[in-house]
Amino acid sequence: MAESMLSKYKRQPKLQISLPSNGNWYPPGSLKKAEDIDVYSMTAGDEIGTKTPDTLFSGAATVKIIHSCVPDIKNAWNLPIIDLYTLLSAIRMASYGETTSINTGCPECSEVSEYEISFNSIIEHYQNIRFTTEVVVDDVTFNLAPLSYKDLTEFNKLNFKLQRQLSQKIPQIEDEDKRDEEAQRIFNELSNLQTSSVIHTVKSVKIGDEEERNWNEIYEFVTNAEPKFFQALLDTHTSNMEKFVLPDHSVKCPQCDYEFKTESEFDWSNFFEKR
Repeated sequence: MAESMLSKYKRQPKLQISLPSNGNWYPPGSLKKAEDIDVYSMTAGDEIGTKTPDTLFSGAATVKIIHSCVPDIKNAWNLPIIDLYTLLSAIRMASYGETTSINTGCPECSEVSEYEISFNSIIEHYQNIRFTTEVVVDDVTFNLAPLSYKDLTEFNKLNFKLQRQLSQKIPQIEDEDKRDEEAQRIFNELSNLQTSSVIHTVKSVKIGDEEERNWNEIYEFVTNAEPKFFQALLDTHTSNMEKFVLPDHSVKCPQCDYEFKTESEFDWSNFFEKR
């Protein structure tokens, strides 16, 4: 059967990337390869998905886009979050080009100017960062892994729900005692959520030649042990998370030549917005 004349117009890979994780922490069947991964541009259907904030916040649209544009990722819910912005930046480049523009004010002269941000520089930035995989406290060794995109999404949704209750539900409670009681309940849930998200990164605990991999046992140990164990995990978790946020960009003000760093103006609702 002759090939359709439309075949030559089908999407072709626009670029190739390697993952910061080097393929580590993907469950079997979730990833075909970690280097020289083909990245395609978004389809019209993918673009429509980026216009729906609810599906972006839930993670469903992002997962669909990754599956569409990076077919070597077989289950994007399972990808470690240290790969996330590399993948999204590559898809953004493949779809709309290497750069985007942001408007920001100069801290020296207050002049608001337009600056170009390179997605390729974002990808290169993550290639030089390493996730800390081990925490040692006394003779206890905690082996860590990044949260998966699924885990991060679920934690973010729960946090958003609780924060919304604080801002919307609590002020409507007229009785002061009940209001304080409900507020304390929510604060306790937020605290437990943070604790759970930190301990969720622990994949095993070793003491000498013995190793514990049961998460419930690990959670029970950390939450009931001396605070130094959780504090060490929290400090490392915070450091790891900060390493893999979108980096600042060095720019020079065209008005006064002042050089400064500006933050990336992206979130789930506008990452794929054309600029």
